[in-house]
Amino acid sequence: HKSILYGIDLVPHTTVVVCEGMMDAWRLGPGAVSTFGIDYTVAQIRLLNEYEKVFIMFDGGEEQAQRQADNLGNELNVLGTDVEVIDLETSDPGDLPQDEADSIMKELLGG
Repeated sequence: HKSILYGIDLVPHTTVVVCEGMMDAWRLGPGAVSTFGIDYTVAQIRLLNEYEKVFIMFDGGEEQAQRQADNLGNELNVLGTDVEVIDLETSDPGDLPQDEADSIMKELLGG
């Protein structure tokens, strides 16, 4: 499972939002994918490198998760991918109220 991104088949844009878990991707909806945890693989980096813009939204308030989000962002940036790491500070994307998650995705995906 670490050679894929959960939800990649539902990404309708050239922009993708990357989160840690499947429940995070469920909450954010189409356009969000999951790496199945904060650890990611070269195969997942290759898949993400296909997108024009990548937003990384790992669990906020978790130092290790934010460090991994920054590491993933740096690896993608070196490959020429436009990356932005979003720190929700104290929130897990899966715990966001649905209206807030919808608003964030609309803003990020431009829809």
